[in-house]
Amino acid sequence: MKPIVNPIVMKEVNTDIVRNALRIEKQATKQRVSTLTGLSTVTVGTILNQLIKDKEVYETDLVPSNGGRPARSFCYNAEFTHTLIIYTHVQSNKNTVFSSIINLFGECVLEKNFTIEKIFLDSFEPLIDEMIKKYPTIKAIGFGLPGIEYDHVMMINDYEHLKDTCFTEHYKNKYSIPTITENDVNLAALGYCHSHFIEDNAVVYIYFPQKYEPGAGIFINGDLYKGMNNFAGEIKYLPIGINWKEINYFDFDTICSAISKLVIAVICTFNPTQIIVSGEFLTDSHLQRILWNCKQTIDEIVTPQILMSENFDLDFKNGLSIRTLELVKSQKSFY
Repeated sequence: MKPIVNPIVMKEVNTDIVRNALRIEKQATKQRVSTLTGLSTVTVGTILNQLIKDKEVYETDLVPSNGGRPARSFCYNAEFTHTLIIYTHVQSNKNTVFSSIINLFGECVLEKNFTIEKIFLDSFEPLIDEMIKKYPTIKAIGFGLPGIEYDHVMMINDYEHLKDTCFTEHYKNKYSIPTITENDVNLAALGYCHSHFIEDNAVVYIYFPQKYEPGAGIFINGDLYKGMNNFAGEIKYLPIGINWKEINYFDFDTICSAISKLVIAVICTFNPTQIIVSGEFLTDSHLQRILWNCKQTIDEIVTPQILMSENFDLDFKNGLSIRTLELVKSQKSFY
């Protein structure tokens, strides 16, 4: 007995297939989309006509077709829907809020950044109000913060006034827009691995903000590892005898010794392929000393690559952009 196929469901599935193919290609002919998707040109044509009607796709100029009749080309409308990403981290020892409007190609179309002394639950509302007024097409909001949310409650956060709040639920309910909140270093790890085309390896990304204690993001086999309660990566609690709040980051020997102990603990726990360290104070000299220290304690064969990322902000932003766009693309009601 053949399975019963719901034509409405099949239409939605085929529409998603065409949508995703054209989004990746950005511009393509009907025949090209048919080849990419395996759907007939008639089916593709019908779907494209509906997407044009919805303004998600638009037609462009005719394209030469090797001696045949010129074919019409179709473009995916990257501005059909937008996401708003908001993330915070320390820059020049000041709490800084970064925000961007991202289109469906992952391109930034608007940025606004500012410093802030203290961060409260409602601190981001004026910014969101302004951005939604400019871009009513915002269909998802993504926050990147130095903390952990578990079971809808902000369990740990560097900003004391956000602890024990229902942060994500507050913004989701206030704006009726799907909202996610992710840990800052988790996002930096995701952004770094994505931009370096890392999929199968184990990578630990360690960030030293100086004003606050360090944190780590763990990327294993193509995704983030967060642990049972999203607590994985809270390396400041490792019992290695270092007071990260009091340490002098500009005492070369002291900080290299401390980071080496931390890196060795990470190596023994995760046996990663790469460890990425990031912090405004770090230099190649730090990296060389840390690697040398590690090799005095553990065998070289188990010592991973220890690399430095000089742009935590970009890694962070890329990771948050990826996560928030995934949220948009997973919701059919957004289109």
